[in-house]
This record gives sequence, C-alpha cells and structure tokens, in this order.
Amino acid sequence: MSYASLRVVTPPAIEPVSLSLFKRHARIDHDSEDDLCELVYVPTARRNVENYLGRALITQTLSWYIADTTPGPSWPVYPMQELLVLPMVVGPLRYGHKPIEIVRSPVQSVVSVTVTNWYDDTSTLLVLGQDYFVDLQSDPARIRFEPSAVVHTTDGVAITFIAGYGDTPAAVPSTIIAAILLTATALYEHRGDDDGELPRAAQRLCDADRIYSFA
Repeated sequence: MSYASLRVVTPPAIEPVSLSLFKRHARIDHDSEDDLCELVYVPTARRNVENYLGRALITQTLSWYIADTTPGPSWPVYPMQELLVLPMVVGPLRYGHKPIEIVRSPVQSVVSVTVTNWYDDTSTLLVLGQDYFVDLQSDPARIRFEPSAVVHTTDGVAITFIAGYGDTPAAVPSTIIAAILLTATALYEHRGDDDGELPRAAQRLCDADRIYSFA
C-alpha cells in the first residue's frame, strides 16, 4: 500500500467566488454574517469542490509526499487542517520508473522533486532533465523518473508544484464557479446538518471536469 499527503504551501491569493457574488446567489441581504460567509463557507466550499474534482482552481503552490512504505520517525508531520491524506496512490517505486500522475491539475510548473530517506533524514534534490522529466501537456500532468534517480523502497518523494487555472476567478470554468456557489449555499443554509458531500447538482456540474483515479 502506498501513502501520500498533500499540503498547501502557498494558498490562492483570492477565492474564485467573492463575498458579494455569494451573497447575491444565496439572497443574503444583511451584513451580520459576512465573516462566516467569507472566512468559512466560501473557502470550505471551494476546497470541497477542489477535492471532488482533483483540481486546483486559483493558482497555488502545493507539496505532495508519496511513499511505498510505512512512514518512519522522520516522516514530515503537519497540522491536520493542512493535510489531505490520499490512500492507495500509485507511487514512483511500486512500478519502477513508470510515469506517475501529479495529484492536482492543472499543473503550471514543478518547483522541485526531493527524495528523503525516512530513517536517516537525508534528502536528495533531483535534477529536472537529468533525474526526472515532466509532461505538463497531459491532464493530469505526469512525472517520469530516470534510472539514474536513486529512489529506494524506503524513501519518500516530495513533489512541490504550482497548480491552478490562473490567478483570477475569470480563469475558472463557470460550471465550477456555479458548483462552489451551490455548495457554499448548502453549507450556509444547513449549518450543522451538512453531511460533507457536495450537493448532487454541484456534483453534476463538476463531473465533466473531474479527474478520476483508478489507482
């Protein structure tokens, strides 16, 4: 079994849905809950939609840790609110040097790839074009490791990358914006009673852009 976690290094500078747009959609005509809407419901809806899609929306920097063995004492530990645990991910070790798909799309660039030994806490920064190659044209983007890259079954691989449709809400498909609005409204209207699932209408809006993993 493979182990993986996804951490947000640099969050998006803005939300794809503004407070004013959400309030118009939800027909909220007062300001007493603006902080809840702006700081809780809208960003939570956006993250839920991103998780469902397997995509990043507004440009952000992410760090993905993957390993084919149980993490040892030196495995990086992050606050739970910053982690998304992703079980059963196909790692670069299980299938030799078969290309692996990066966990969020669309990928704009790969910043770094580092191999870390769980047990002695040593790290090796791999070299693009020598140790690995990146295919940004595929969706999801892929990384292929060269045989020269020293990657053992006891190692973890950290991939830091920049992903997102763009820097502004205009770059995000309108169907995804609509899904965030529906999800945020459901969170607002059913606070405390929401089961955490996207509303069925939001799922249908997202399905055309959703990335499915069969790992």
